[in-house]
Amino acid sequence: MIDLNKLYRPHSPLETIDGITEIYGAAYVRPASKIAPGSVSVEGFHSVAERYDALTGFLPLEGASALANNVKGDIRLIARLRAEAPWLEPAVGIIERQLRVQLWAGRPWIAWRPLCLDGPPGTGKSHLARLIGSIAGTGTMTLDLGGTSDSRALEGTARGWTNAQPCWPAVAMAQTRTANPVLVLEEIDKAGGSAQGGVAHAVLLTMLERETASNHWDKCLLAEVDLSHCNWILTANDASLLPPMLRSRLDIVRIDGPSDNDFDAVFAAVTAAIAKDWGVPREFLPQPPKRAIGILRKAFSRTRSVRKLRRHLESVLAVMIMPHDQTRH
Repeated sequence: MIDLNKLYRPHSPLETIDGITEIYGAAYVRPASKIAPGSVSVEGFHSVAERYDALTGFLPLEGASALANNVKGDIRLIARLRAEAPWLEPAVGIIERQLRVQLWAGRPWIAWRPLCLDGPPGTGKSHLARLIGSIAGTGTMTLDLGGTSDSRALEGTARGWTNAQPCWPAVAMAQTRTANPVLVLEEIDKAGGSAQGGVAHAVLLTMLERETASNHWDKCLLAEVDLSHCNWILTANDASLLPPMLRSRLDIVRIDGPSDNDFDAVFAAVTAAIAKDWGVPREFLPQPPKRAIGILRKAFSRTRSVRKLRRHLESVLAVMIMPHDQTRH
């Protein structure tokens, strides 16, 4: 029988097994052993090695507290997702199964296979990723690939170019200071590319495959970077347009959007998201009157769009915040 403790739980601080280091009970990854040094850029910024030196240190694998059980015996993260986004249950169920395997294997951090949410726009597909990143503490970053004509935004640019930048997952790890951030690629079915500028779909293949992602060569850092712990959520309006090789690397889930019965949960989630983006506590936002909420509910019933509900609610809140004498203009 396999001894899971030997495989996944080092027994002393700074002992590393399978690229994962335990430091006083918490799991860490060192994404890059070194970054090639370089001169300071002409704009006066620090060198590439200095700007991304976080990647050569120990970054945590986050999510242990979110994977603890609540009083009902459910994983805290999953219970929150089901309460705040019940219409996303098909995706939540897949993530739950993989998180339970993580816990069984003694790996208490957020991890799942690359996931593609397929469905019409405005159904709250990217909302799931933001919820997970917020609840689990992994951080979330989003990249919109719709209409892109090359792979530079994803792949990064080579050292020597003006504003050279590492690949996007490496930038995400450096900015979130975690080894397992939630990475959202919007409109993956609309990503373009060319032989000259590169094709985002082709670059993504190596980033999603754990074996190749664990030693991804970055042409800006001039170093190998471990991207294998990043958690991917891709969104698409029509996943059938994706290349077969990319589809084979994804768990594809159909998301048809919330129903009328989900309005209260969507309204609460959208309100919380607005408060976070505006940088204020949720309770600081004005409470819309019942008549306004009734109008929002009717509009939501027609569109069932999370995006449109947010836009409408932001307009209502803006009017409520404005001084009374200015609302007439």
